[in-house]
Amino acid sequence: MSKNTDVNGNALASQVAFTRELVKVGETLLRFDKTLERLDGEGVWVVSIKLRAPTDDTNTWLAVTHARVNGEGKVGFHGGDSIFETLKGVLGRLESGHMKWKDDLYA
Repeated sequence: MSKNTDVNGNALASQVAFTRELVKVGETLLRFDKTLERLDGEGVWVVSIKLRAPTDDTNTWLAVTHARVNGEGKVGFHGGDSIFETLKGVLGRLESGHMKWKDDLYA
């Protein structure tokens, strides 16, 4: 994350915009923590979330989420235009229960 440069050289406005972005990141991490705790109580244990950077072919971030769902190895995928948007998408799917889990053949 870098300082917001869309404020035409206004240092105070840039600092305020950067602080707001940091607050969003922090709030998202807290939501992740709460969601992972809740899911654990529902039989879903998220083991890892791996990020793949965009390639020349895709230009999209990819999050690969590995989990144990009722004791079985599962994997879910979500793509996005930025790291933060990708992670927010994973969080949204986990919060809503709409992560499309597939059998993890390598678990």
